Amino acid sequence: MSEPLFQTRRLTLEELRVELDALRAAGVVGFVRFSDAETPVYVDSKSEPLPALPALPRFLYEAALYVEGRKSVSIRQFNDFWLWNEVEWNGLPPKEDGAAENGLAYTQMALGGRKLRFYTRFLPVQDACASFPTLRPAWNAFIGFEEGEC
Repeated sequence: MSEPLFQTRRLTLEELRVELDALRAAGVVGFVRFSDAETPVYVDSKSEPLPALPALPRFLYEAALYVEGRKSVSIRQFNDFWLWNEVEWNGLPPKEDGAAENGLAYTQMALGGRKLRFYTRFLPVQDACASFPTLRPAWNAFIGFEEGEC
């Protein structure tokens, strides 16, 4: 896997709509949580499409989405904007759980019993207390459901 590209942006509601429409067209899996719901809505481009944004005062609170082999997106709502974290993979993320090149892939159980896969990227940082660099988490990305989950 070549080096993934990570970027963070602040989006308005209208910018969020445009970005979600593009993901919807690309075929996405993942989950979304709305402000008035305790449980997430699971998304599968084939059987459970990405829902449209609801009318205010209900809003998208959080989402973790993945387009196979291309990108991962996490969204979190803050006051009057949405924080959009995106990873362009430039190759496939790891298929198996465990240590990978500069990162760690792992599976996590979610509400409803679904098994979600994530990848955490680590970068070397010079530690103030040590004479050598240490690895620190740089970003975390959703990389789909465990095989057979969706």
